[in-house]
Amino acid sequence: MPVNVDGSISTDTETIGFAGQMTISTRIIDDPVFSGPTLLELNIDFSNVRGTGKASGKKFATEAQVIVHRPLLAFDEIEVIFPYTAGNEVHAARMAKATISVNYNAKSGFALASKIKRVPAE
Repeated sequence: MPVNVDGSISTDTETIGFAGQMTISTRIIDDPVFSGPTLLELNIDFSNVRGTGKASGKKFATEAQVIVHRPLLAFDEIEVIFPYTAGNEVHAARMAKATISVNYNAKSGFALASKIKRVPAE
């Protein structure tokens, strides 16, 4: 399921605007053996998300893919940190955070939305 990404982060040197689409596939996992809680699996692909430096015009990209398991809830917000780089400068990778809002209804299925934020340097 494609999820639009539209957000910007401010770094020490400039503001980077992110746009594109994450691809998220969902799967519900039941546990009939141990009667554990039903889980939601999210397979998140960031490879179609791109960034552009607003002042420099520099291009940023990511190839991140993440798998997340969470209890299945009617509403959940999931934070996923992903790396991004300028061109092929993998040694200078930076981090951003995607907050994914998940709404689940047994009749209509899933509705997903996202926001991008900066991960502060430690």
